[in-house]
Amino acid sequence: MFVELNPSSESGDKKGSCKKYAQYLLKDNTYFFNHSNDQINLDEAVKIIDANNKKGLGKNDDKWFAPIYNLAEDEAQHICRLLFNKSYFDYNELSSVEKKKYNEYIVDLGKKFMDDMALSFNLQDKNVNSGNDLFYIAVVENKRLYTGHDEDVKNNLVKSRTAKRGFNTHIHVIQGRLANNGFHSKISPLRTGKNVNKNNIGANTGFDRVSFYNKIEMTFDIHTGYNRSEENTFDYQNAQKKKKENSTSSKVNIVLRRKKKFFTKEEAKDIVDQISLDDYVSFLVKNNRLKIIGEKGDRRIFLDKNTDRKYIIYENGFLCEDTKQSGNVINLIRSVEELNWIDSLNRVIQVKNLSSAIIYKKGIELYQVKPAHVDFLFENNPSYSKLLLKNNLNQLRYLSEGKRFLSIGLATDEGGIVALSKDSLIYKGARGSSFIKGDKDRNNLIVFDNLTDYLNYLKYKGTSYTKENVLLLNDLQDTKHDFKSYDNVVSYSSRYKNELIQDNRNLEKEVLNDKTKAVQIAVENVIKKMK
Repeated sequence: MFVELNPSSESGDKKGSCKKYAQYLLKDNTYFFNHSNDQINLDEAVKIIDANNKKGLGKNDDKWFAPIYNLAEDEAQHICRLLFNKSYFDYNELSSVEKKKYNEYIVDLGKKFMDDMALSFNLQDKNVNSGNDLFYIAVVENKRLYTGHDEDVKNNLVKSRTAKRGFNTHIHVIQGRLANNGFHSKISPLRTGKNVNKNNIGANTGFDRVSFYNKIEMTFDIHTGYNRSEENTFDYQNAQKKKKENSTSSKVNIVLRRKKKFFTKEEAKDIVDQISLDDYVSFLVKNNRLKIIGEKGDRRIFLDKNTDRKYIIYENGFLCEDTKQSGNVINLIRSVEELNWIDSLNRVIQVKNLSSAIIYKKGIELYQVKPAHVDFLFENNPSYSKLLLKNNLNQLRYLSEGKRFLSIGLATDEGGIVALSKDSLIYKGARGSSFIKGDKDRNNLIVFDNLTDYLNYLKYKGTSYTKENVLLLNDLQDTKHDFKSYDNVVSYSSRYKNELIQDNRNLEKEVLNDKTKAVQIAVENVIKKMK
């Protein structure tokens, strides 16, 4: 996979209309596609770009850019084997029906690549979360011609403008300089990303090219089941290009940096705690690897599109009907992707880096915890009232990677923190549970999965505190907290089981789908039990 972010050889000047380049791209096609439409004609396509590049851009600013996603020969051949269960070595060997199916598959891949493009702008706080938040048009091409720059032409082995053999699949994109997010945010893949202290948590602004290239690579591999060798990874080839490692040590160094080869038990537990079965299954469904085909009570049945295996997913595990493999999320990763234990842990790290709003980093020094009083910390969380946050959260000062940070959240019983930033939970340091003392009734305890669940509970209840003590599991499946000293312990956790906890699960299935009703009933049940 080779991505060109903004080549100029074909697309030319980008300070005006994209019409000339769009006309050129339709030389072998009838329609463009984007996230919402697969049949966009030339006039509609030009309007999508040109009509949405006015606000905030000067006369000398580029109005659009033109990325190209180029599939390697082996990658295209792999897709054919996946789709048709046979080997092809040239695009023209495909029948007209097979070509249609192949190109539809590439269009779907292109949309996923544009999701990765959107995320790499690091503007999630401005609602740039997917390709649907970009103004773009795209087209699939499967033909390339020899030019005077090709060695075969220079050596008189072939004439210029002759069609190249094999698979030459690539996706041309025309993308507007403004985001489709209601803010007209300026975006460009040529603006280098950099780390800044943003919203008191630490963030990345600009376009993160390294992350983008790795996202594209992994999206392709997960979606198609492609087994990429280390020599064909972006990390390895980028290091070779920059000559940072000599020829004998380059591969070893990149492999060690790219994939960790050893995990302690504590590290492995921390990693596994980052992902649930539902997280991973949702990831596979999103990437078109799994398809739900039925339900049996509270169990869901999925079909692996690559292997035709059937997986039964239940609350605390899975069962593969074909191989009889079962167990936790790591075992599921091993089964679906046929990875060993170490590579499965590495896969969790990759998956969570791509798709989760929860950020986890070990190694912080928490040096101050005190009542929150700084107004801008509350303003960064507009979903909750200032009083609600002030009564439940603390002001945290900590060191991470040599930098000082100020945030709002709670310490954990393991010395880490859980912080709140624009409705997202950010875990740093050693993960553990967090405890909030009740206002009056400290003989009773309410258990929640995480801070967001608890704050939403208070928000719906119309109060800024609880009389009872509160335990936040911080999305873990275990806790060191002692429940024996309480008269009543009521849990709204979907993960934790304990014989001392009164499990509040007597809600009807259809009611659970309505979160508002569920919270209302849950509040009423708690009040009854506490009385």
